[in-house]
Amino acid sequence: MPKETVKILKARYEEREIVSFDHLRLHGYLYVQSEPNRKWAVLVHEYDDSGLWFGREALAFYQA
Repeated sequence: MPKETVKILKARYEEREIVSFDHLRLHGYLYVQSEPNRKWAVLVHEYDDSGLWFGREALAFYQA
């Protein structure tokens, strides 16, 4: 992922965690749009993946 993308995404996020029905801790990041709207995107990756390849998609949504 390009360094500029990482910089933009790290600038504004909240870490979130929920516990699943089978007691697994599920960690994620909440990126809030700069202007309030009703758009949401949920990006999910597998257990053994870091999700780093979502950077381009997350940035596109964030800047929309």
